[in-house]
Amino acid sequence: MHSVIAEQLYLLTLINDVLDLAKIESDKLFALIAEHLGLEWIYEETADIIETDVISTEAELIPPPPRGTRKAV
Repeated sequence: MHSVIAEQLYLLTLINDVLDLAKIESDKLFALIAEHLGLEWIYEETADIIETDVISTEAELIPPPPRGTRKAV
């Protein structure tokens, strides 16, 4: 059973390389794959992006010192 699924996924990978998938509606494609392979897609919930995780663009940028200059320790 696993080898059949692996073979089908391999064929889908080849199709992906050949077709321009930007023109294909992914929802319809996944529905057809599920229908023909007898699959049920399980989606993982994703967390919302928290604003504090975004790097501030207002922070002052400090460039590194020029090469060859070192501070004495």
